[in-house]
Amino acid sequence: MEGDLKTQRSTYTLVQSLTSKYDIVALQETHGHHGDLVTLSRDIKSHLHFGSFCSSVGRGGVVTCVAKSLVRQFDSVRFKALKKGRISVLTLSSPTSRLQIYNIHFVPGLPEAIIKQQMSRIRSRMASTSSSAAFFLGDFNYLESGEARLQVHDGVERASHSRLAIAFNERFPMMGEIMQSSFTHRARTSDTLTLARLDRIYVSTPTADLLDLYPQSGTMWPIHDFTKPSDHAPVYLCLSPLLARPESPIIPRWIARHDRFRTTLDTHVLDGDLSPNPPERLLEIKDWMRHAAAQTRLAVFALGARTNAEKVSCCTKLLRAARSGQEKVCRQAVKAYPILAQFYDTDVGVWTNVSGFHTQLSALMRHVLDDYERELSARQLPVAVRDFHIARIKRLGKAWRASRRQVCLSAVVGPDGTAHADP
Repeated sequence: MEGDLKTQRSTYTLVQSLTSKYDIVALQETHGHHGDLVTLSRDIKSHLHFGSFCSSVGRGGVVTCVAKSLVRQFDSVRFKALKKGRISVLTLSSPTSRLQIYNIHFVPGLPEAIIKQQMSRIRSRMASTSSSAAFFLGDFNYLESGEARLQVHDGVERASHSRLAIAFNERFPMMGEIMQSSFTHRARTSDTLTLARLDRIYVSTPTADLLDLYPQSGTMWPIHDFTKPSDHAPVYLCLSPLLARPESPIIPRWIARHDRFRTTLDTHVLDGDLSPNPPERLLEIKDWMRHAAAQTRLAVFALGARTNAEKVSCCTKLLRAARSGQEKVCRQAVKAYPILAQFYDTDVGVWTNVSGFHTQLSALMRHVLDDYERELSARQLPVAVRDFHIARIKRLGKAWRASRRQVCLSAVVGPDGTAHADP
């Protein structure tokens, strides 16, 4: 954290602001020395602070700050520098779980062979058990495949064909990016300003579990804000675990197309006595539709899952029921879709192959999305409408890929620092 006094104070204020909002904060290019950790520990008592520094105080430096409330959930804490001042891992362990937080800064200009060696070293340190979770937080200094740098002065995008992105995905197929689309870095010369998305967050959490945590991601400020102390915009990730998933107001397509839904709804319409008041009549119809949807779900559990979408519903029902200890619902889901017995033992209520389950669910989701895309392509829709929906399907599909997963989410931060989900 060396540098001119004004920048140093601005940076320190930023660290205080970040730790007041987030349980985990990963900083790169901090410069400075281990004495800065003592200062952080004195002034920011809510977090523990771990760091690795280069021999020169004007180069490198990675610091990881973790909330004490999070650390108390584990039995042991270990910090290790994998590359002095550039790459570190903080491991929090308990008898039943392990969390690894990797703070990564790949130095620009290094030979690709050296960076690939650093990737391999990270891979060798990763835990492989299903009870482990890993976060990669950092400045990767290369673009993901298919992305480009934007030259602001002429509006030209310079595509990247980085072999490092390929090498990363080969070594870490289990890691998925929480993909937010904002630029995170600016490079300015006398006559050009170039923007790129170099800072990213990757997680090992399977997509189905991740989406149930309602992730929100974005940048703390626009990269064109030159009043900030860095040419990087911090990327944030908010996870919100819920004890009970709220009921969605939207009826899934597969339910709306099910024979049981239509017959149940028709029965209500024929037998019902609708209110003459239009707003009240609308609420009554919505109640009928929700009831018909609930009856359809029960019918699927009773008769067995036939379509891919129904099988996905059984999978998600099992996942959430197992998480909350609802063994009766777990048995219903496995009975409706018997292949789930390969992954979950209903007799003792434990997962026997959780990674295989997520592989099966991801494959089913890809089939569902492919079917929907083919259906949209065949329908007579305005080109703009069709292209919009197909683009959305492709974006969703990235979250369920076998490798190079990208969960595409974004949010904006309000004046109070609260993340608001993208509508």
